[in-house]
Amino acid sequence: MNKKIKLDKNSMVPKSRNLKKRSSFKGIALMILGVLMFIFGLIFQLSDINVKVLILMYLIAFLLISQGNKIRKGLKKELFEIPKIWGS
Repeated sequence: MNKKIKLDKNSMVPKSRNLKKRSSFKGIALMILGVLMFIFGLIFQLSDINVKVLILMYLIAFLLISQGNKIRKGLKKELFEIPKIWGS
């Protein structure tokens, strides 16, 4: 009957499995969005598009894929985290 409740590292609130699943889906969605942007960049490369726009598309696609992977693995909780400045 004595079950150990897993606690989050930052708070004393029990860790929820649904939160991890939801963040995993967010990470996968961001990765898919990044891959789609990369494919659109390859398609637009065949047409007459500005090189600066193409490089920007590839950069955003790379950032989306890497941030999605971090969120999926649980290293980050959100895409844009605001660092805690005022206290711990």
